[in-house]
Amino acid sequence: MRVEKKFLRIKGDKIAVKTHFPEEKPVGTIIFCHGFGSDKEGSYKKRCEFFAKNGLKAVRFDFRGNYESSLDFEQANLSTRIEDLKKVIDEFNDDELVVHGTSFGGLVAILTANESGKIDFLALRSPVTNLESMSGIRDKIKKKGFYEHIVGKKVGKKFLEDLESYDLSFIHENIDMPTLIMHGTKDDVVNIKFSETFFEKLTCKKRFIKYGGQGHRFDEETDLLSINQVLRWFKDESKNRF
Repeated sequence: MRVEKKFLRIKGDKIAVKTHFPEEKPVGTIIFCHGFGSDKEGSYKKRCEFFAKNGLKAVRFDFRGNYESSLDFEQANLSTRIEDLKKVIDEFNDDELVVHGTSFGGLVAILTANESGKIDFLALRSPVTNLESMSGIRDKIKKKGFYEHIVGKKVGKKFLEDLESYDLSFIHENIDMPTLIMHGTKDDVVNIKFSETFFEKLTCKKRFIKYGGQGHRFDEETDLLSINQVLRWFKDESKNRF
C-alpha cells in the first residue's frame, strides 16, 4: 500500500495530509475529519489502511491548530476547519467522495456539505449537530474566559464568537446526499438524542446505527465494526460496482 504525505497551502498556512492508495484504481475516496482535540494519527491510520485495502483512496489530515498543520490550537475555530476541509476536498475530489466526520469534525462535515456541493456521501460518528451539545465548553469560556480541552489546547472567546455566528437550526435542510449516522447509546460527551433529532429532520436517504453500551469513544471491536458498516453502506449506495 502506497502512502503519500503532503502539505496543502492555505492563506499562508499549511495543512498536513496523508493519503493511502489502494492497489487497484480507486472505487471512491473517503476523507476523515478528526474530532476537536484529536489529529490524523492513531486510529485514523488504521481506518485509512482498512479502506485502502478495500478499494478506496483514504485521506486523513490535521485541521489547522493540530499536530503537523499550522497555527496554535487557540487560533483555530469552526470557520478555519471548514476552510481546511474545503481545501482538502478540492485536492482529492476526483471520484465518488465520502466525507467521514467524528464529533466536532462531524459538525465541520455537515456545514461543509451544506456549502460545497462536492460531497457525495456523508458519514457521521457521534456528531455535534447543535450548540446545546457544546454547552459545557460555552459555559466554561463565559465563566473563565477559556476552555482547556487537554493540556496545551485552549480556546477562548474568539472561538466561541465564531461558533455562535453559525445558525445551526437549519443545517439539515441542504443535506441531500446519502447520510449515515453512528452513535453510542452511552455517549456522555454528545448525547445520542441530538443525533436522533438531527436524523429525524433529514429528508435524504439515511441510515442510523446505534451502538449499545458505547460512549463517545468506541472500543476497538466496535471501531472495527463501524468502519466495516461504513464500507457496506458505501457499497450499497455507490454507483460504482465492486
